[in-house]
Amino acid sequence: MYVLINFNSYLGGGETLLVRMVAHLKLTIQPFSVCCLKDSFIESEMVKMNLEDNMILFDKDCYDYYYLTPNRRTWLVDQISKHFSQQGVRFVSFCLRDLYLASHLLKVLPNATIVHLALHYQDNLYLGKSLWDKMLKKFFQIERFSRKRYLRLNNRLLNILAKKDAVVPMGDLMVDLWKDQYNIQLTRDVVVPLATYDFETVNAVSNFNNRIIWIGRIVDFKIPALVAMLDFIKRSPAYSLSIVGDGDLNFIKSYIKKNKIDNDRIKFYGEVAYSDLPGVIQDHSIGYAMGTSLIEIARFGLPTVMALGSPDHKLFKQGICGGLFTGKHRGNVGDNLFAGQNQATQPLLEEIIDDIEKDYSGAAERCKENLDNFSFTRNMEKYLNIIDSSVPVDLSEVQIPFPTFVRRWARNNFEGV
Repeated sequence: MYVLINFNSYLGGGETLLVRMVAHLKLTIQPFSVCCLKDSFIESEMVKMNLEDNMILFDKDCYDYYYLTPNRRTWLVDQISKHFSQQGVRFVSFCLRDLYLASHLLKVLPNATIVHLALHYQDNLYLGKSLWDKMLKKFFQIERFSRKRYLRLNNRLLNILAKKDAVVPMGDLMVDLWKDQYNIQLTRDVVVPLATYDFETVNAVSNFNNRIIWIGRIVDFKIPALVAMLDFIKRSPAYSLSIVGDGDLNFIKSYIKKNKIDNDRIKFYGEVAYSDLPGVIQDHSIGYAMGTSLIEIARFGLPTVMALGSPDHKLFKQGICGGLFTGKHRGNVGDNLFAGQNQATQPLLEEIIDDIEKDYSGAAERCKENLDNFSFTRNMEKYLNIIDSSVPVDLSEVQIPFPTFVRRWARNNFEGV
């Protein structure tokens, strides 16, 4: 019995992966349950698939195990564990917050196993910020993690599981980062890039029309990459840019106006229905994105440039990017800076787009070949093989502390604390 735990209410990469995993388990007729929140994206998708009986639902006040009182923690664990026998339970967590809950469940169901999917480069830093650290971030954009006790706890928990190949990183860069900076000993043997599509029907785009398309929600860590492209458009009058996605459009439009970028070469599509997206993509000749949007563009045959996520949300000093979307690092979808690389070592947009101009079909083909790393069926089977091979681990000495009264009060009264 697979038991997938995800207490996020919103739609993100982990939630998308869970829903895709559920669809695969349903198709292959395998037993599973999902622990999730009422009125969440996950619940709505489960209902669409007529899987109401496969859910164990909780109210939103249960979503963060660490902040629960001792009695509430015990109640939550009892509500989950009562659904399962002592044999054959395989828990899967999608973020470290839910791994805390899963570690308690393992003590109640000692024959169960846990596999943790590491889907974010800072997943190991959960609870690493003090209240003062959060204030520094909010008002001065200073990133600091000073709660060393919790960082050590997270490292210990992750290393115990990693020794049993029960921590699954999403890419090679994460393995290197966690080993070099945090001494978390992940292995590349269990790297599984995001399972997205099966790509047998990809058709190459043959025309080159100098139109670049950006796909992605405009949020803090993506804005520097989009601004870098706007600066490129200003310097390159032959090119135009289409922006697909919602978010902080006011900042982008203000930047365009302030920097006197030609409005006639910038087109805002806003949100585009998924069914209409292929036609919009194929009206362009170069893609630019990060995350799964890279895959969405490249699967329609466009040579695609990796936009870089910005960990500190500050604008880049130069017009950098992550290079062409190729298989240099398995699973990389624009994560270079999150993986600890320096801005100064990243290629410039001019360089990469110039390379695309010189060999358009070759660049398109290299991006197309990279899609194989993100195969849905093969990668989903890799996930399940790792989960099936998992063994019980002893977490009896791993004790999850309780927050102070002040921290719990701040958490309950101020969003984001």
